[in-house]
Amino acid sequence: EQETHRADAAFLLAHITDPRELIEAILPSIKDSKATVRNNVMRVLSQLAEERHDVAIPLDPLLQALDFPATTDRNKSLATIDAIASRPDNKGTLIRVAGPKLIEILKLVQPNNHDYAYSILKKISGKDFGERNYVAWAEWLGNQPRSH
Repeated sequence: EQETHRADAAFLLAHITDPRELIEAILPSIKDSKATVRNNVMRVLSQLAEERHDVAIPLDPLLQALDFPATTDRNKSLATIDAIASRPDNKGTLIRVAGPKLIEILKLVQPNNHDYAYSILKKISGKDFGERNYVAWAEWLGNQPRSH
């Protein structure tokens, strides 16, 4: 029951009018012990990322969620990252920090993970080596500057 309340709260908090206040209120729940709560929080963040290009959404918690056990965690995290991948201030971090993980996810069969990884890689690289050309993606990544 507690889990249901926390999961529902994410959607209620989405009605906060100040997007920065909303992010502050829900961001810690990305690490909630229950998948339903994490999923709802990242749904709200994804929607916010799609609608408000003027609002910075912290990448670190989303990148950490790429290693969470549930495929729904990775999917929602990838959806949010995809929405903010084209933002110039995120590209370098995504290349350096998430690049290898994105290529790993690209190799997955599940479309809800694979397709987002492919979209993100295209956005951060400005290239399209094909959705299953892992060697080309790895070569591109290997040629990117690692420091910043």
